Amino acid sequence: MNTDAALAVVDLALRYGFVDRMDEATAELQRLGWRPEPIDGDGSCLDTKWQFPPSDYMWRVYSGRADAEFSVGLMVNTDLDSKAIALADSIRSVVEHWLSSMEVRHTRGGAWELWTDDVRMIELHVHRATPAGPGKAIPPAVQLVVSNTEKP
Repeated sequence: MNTDAALAVVDLALRYGFVDRMDEATAELQRLGWRPEPIDGDGSCLDTKWQFPPSDYMWRVYSGRADAEFSVGLMVNTDLDSKAIALADSIRSVVEHWLSSMEVRHTRGGAWELWTDDVRMIELHVHRATPAGPGKAIPPAVQLVVSNTEKP
């Protein structure tokens, strides 16, 4: 698993999370080797799905803007819970470094964490694997969402 690719997206989401246009963030994702794929093109918050193809795991970044709402989401599926937890720990250290000089509220509960301030909300979730039951087994995953909290 390419942890550097995930951490680069975390850094990118925190750096460019609230620009008026996604041009800079889009150029940076492409430079980092992520490939864009339009989802619906209707201007909603989930316009584009980005994939990181050099990995054996499923990597997705969703980004977009609708009115005053902006969101970047990173989802990485792994093959082991321990790898998802290790990636979440790496992501947490980047988030905490970025927020160290800001006043933020932090909440933690089990497999999720939430950081908020007056303009930003950052959510980090570790999804453990679920065994195959009536449906198909779901692999472990890490999910990060950076969105703004300002209302129009």
